[in-house]
This record gives sequence, structure tokens and C-alpha cells, in this order.
Amino acid sequence: MSGKKNRGSARAVPRAYGRLTRHERDTVQRMLERGASCREIARELGRSPSTVSAEVASHRFVTAPKPRRGERVDASADLSAACPRLAAWPRCCNGCGRYRAIGCKRRPHVFYEARAAQLCADSVLVSSRRGIDADEPAAAARLEAIRDCLRRGLSPEQMAARNGGPVDLSPSTIYRWVSAGYDGMTNMELRRKVGY
Repeated sequence: MSGKKNRGSARAVPRAYGRLTRHERDTVQRMLERGASCREIARELGRSPSTVSAEVASHRFVTAPKPRRGERVDASADLSAACPRLAAWPRCCNGCGRYRAIGCKRRPHVFYEARAAQLCADSVLVSSRRGIDADEPAAAARLEAIRDCLRRGLSPEQMAARNGGPVDLSPSTIYRWVSAGYDGMTNMELRRKVGY
């Protein structure tokens, strides 16, 4: 028999998907309302305490004063002058007895809300799109410069070495764009990909 004691519930199986689900966010909110510690919540979810702490810190929203309602509070924002609970765990007003009992006069009121956190996380996923990260005219200019350099027989390394030139991309990005077929380019246009 090993010398370690089995504490609490069994830890969940690690998942391949790293993002928190809506159900997990609901669990975080519910446990915050009960005043649970970061480690207790992490144990319940089978996640790292740093994951839970980062989730709560980055998805806090203002509920009072009214002009700031719905505003997202940055994870690095220092709100310790407003309330000591906002400086350390839980970094929000969820589960605060003072707020529930007499109505806290301290402002701002900052809460973790699962629904808003999920919407915020989903919007980040939508904004991290695939493809070329540039507006259409800038992308067209870069693609034309790459095509011109390829016609002259330059390699992606030579194109990238021209600092401040019209291409101004890393060799791996140029290879990726050519392989993806942007602007109708193919690997056949690359010297090293073609055996003469």
C-alpha cells in the first residue's frame, strides 16, 4: 500500500480539449457563489488551479455603477483600492456575504458570470480566424510581390532576407502561403520543390 492518502474526489481524466466548456464555467460560478477556494474548484473540474484563477481573472464583468455595467475588467486591473476581495482570490464579488447581507456600497461591483464568460471566449475563437491576417489590398500587394520574386527565381529565404522589402514575411509564412495556393501559386513555382 502506498503512503499517499486519497483526498477528496478522484481527479478527472485529462482532456485533449484545453478550453473550459459552458458546463465547467457554470460550475465555477456556482462554486464561487458558495465561497469555494480556487483549489477546490480546480479539483472539482479536474483542472489546474492556475487555469481556474486565470479564467475568473480574465472574465470578470462590472455590474455597478450603471454606466459601466457589462464592461469587462482586464485581468491585470488593480481594483484593490475598491475592495480587498478584488485584489486576491476570488477577484470578484461572487459569494461575498457583505454584498448579500447589507448591499455593498463599494464600487465597482465585479462579478464572474458563466454566460458572459462563454460569450467572451466564443468571440475570441471567432476573431482568431485562419487565412492571411491583413486587409485585402495589403494582402494582394504582398502576394504580387511574392509572385514577382518567384518569377525571378528567388527562394523564400532570399525574399525574407530583404528586410523592409515589399514581401516583409518570414520564409515559413511564404512557404505556407504558396503551399495553401493563395493567389493561384503552387509548389511547382518553388525551385527546391521542383526536380529539373
